[in-house]
Amino acid sequence: MLPSLRHADLQQVELHNGDRMSRAEFLRRWEQIPELKQAELIKGVVYLASPVSTAHGSYDILLGSWLSFYAYASGQDLLITGNTTLLLDNCSFQPDIAVLKRRQGLAKTPYLEQLPDLVVETSYSSQSYDLGPKLAAYRSAGIRDYITVLLREQRVEWRVLSGSRYRVMTASKDGMLRSVNFPGLLLDTNALFPPDRQRLFGAIHAGLAH
Repeated sequence: MLPSLRHADLQQVELHNGDRMSRAEFLRRWEQIPELKQAELIKGVVYLASPVSTAHGSYDILLGSWLSFYAYASGQDLLITGNTTLLLDNCSFQPDIAVLKRRQGLAKTPYLEQLPDLVVETSYSSQSYDLGPKLAAYRSAGIRDYITVLLREQRVEWRVLSGSRYRVMTASKDGMLRSVNFPGLLLDTNALFPPDRQRLFGAIHAGLAH
């Protein structure tokens, strides 16, 4: 059975997986259901997330730390957010991690309304969604870098926007993925399964040194 959420008030405000509505209506309902933590609207369709596993949460923190370390080591003033509502077109995303290079000029609103330069999604039960409708929506929105951490297969896919399509980057023989849009940002894929923070952060030092 598809999940649904109902707020126990006189109006019986509800969100169901698969509902179709405008972004304004989605936000109106979502804001009236405070117990609902994970919900997204992709191209007018509601998606309610499954409960987040311990592994999912751990990798969100790991990749958030990796990006934060890169920002510190490179001296870049990046905005790095986790599970923040992102409003683009007729979508209300909630990416695991979003990174913006430009802090200046950000709208002072409760939600993020600027196009991120990079998003990260950790996928297990949500894999078909993250690599299906969400990938298509990120691509059409113009998000340049999209990283998916696939927990089931224990691998990572880093997509870079090339024209109107995403290109999946190929790791080097030593497992390194080098960003084309963030100078010096290296991801050591061999340091992810199992997690090895020393190697992960060491790759950033190596990338910035060249």
